[in-house]
Order: sequence, then structure tokens, then C-alpha cells
Amino acid sequence: VGKGKALRHALETGTLDPSRRVFIVFPDDLFLDESLPLRFLSSHLEAVNRLGVWGSVAVTAGLQLPYGYVEIDSLSLATSFKEKPILPIHASTGLYIFEPQALRLLQETVDMNTEELIEFENVLLPRLAEKAKLHAFIVPRDAWLPVNTLKELEEATKTLKTHNH
Repeated sequence: VGKGKALRHALETGTLDPSRRVFIVFPDDLFLDESLPLRFLSSHLEAVNRLGVWGSVAVTAGLQLPYGYVEIDSLSLATSFKEKPILPIHASTGLYIFEPQALRLLQETVDMNTEELIEFENVLLPRLAEKAKLHAFIVPRDAWLPVNTLKELEEATKTLKTHNH
């Protein structure tokens, strides 16, 4: 069904109260900063009061590619090579906070009758961004460990062992 339909279902069945703020966390990644949830919430509340946002997303400052980056010319000659570069873009960490206005927009946007998967990241977040209602909270790159591959799991395990000692 996708996370968009799942969230709408939770709102319609009363599992989530549509009149209250919602904090969404996807548990497949690790965050090494224990104060992160409170700092994220504090930043979100400030953005609600100052900017009138309806949602916040925690993002990293820079995204490291898991492979080398090659630029080529018209003769197919490599003109530069960078191994696992850090790109100057922000990546979502999977932490979100939504105000009731965003939840109403989700309910209006997500069609429960369609057969296709609907992810709220594909329907809600772009709309919030277009309306200038999405706040970004920047998380230091070394505080977030994405765990989507076996290699990332091994790296996270190694980091946690050294982080806890």
C-alpha cells in the first residue's frame, strides 16, 4: 500500500489523531546523537512559529556517493575521477514531523482506492515544499548512519563498537 496509504489509514481509523502533531521515524537507520530528537522538535516548533511551516524533515549536510564519480568528454576519455565524493546536496534521513495541516493535505492527496503504492515522500513532501511549508533541519553527516546494504550494516556495526567505547 505504501507509507502514504498507511499513514492515511492510521489517521482515518484513529490510530493517529489528525488534530495533533505527528513525529515519524523509520527505524532502519542509526542516529548517534542522543539529543537529536529533542533538537529536531525544538527546531520544528521554532519554524512553525516563525515561518508557519506544516512539516519538517531532518536532512544531512552533504551526501556521500557509495562509488566513484567519473566525468567524461565527447571522446569517452575520463576528464576527472573522484572516489566516493561528498555531493553538496541534502539527503532526507527519514525523520519527519507533521502538523495537523500537513496531515489534512495528506488525506486530501492520497487516494486509497488506487491499486498503486503511494509513498508520502512522493506526494506530501513535494507539495509542502512547493507551498514553502516544509522546514529542513540539518543533521551533521557523522551523526547519521544509513543502513540499507550489507556493507552499510557492517560499517554501522564497526562505528557503534567504537562509539560506545
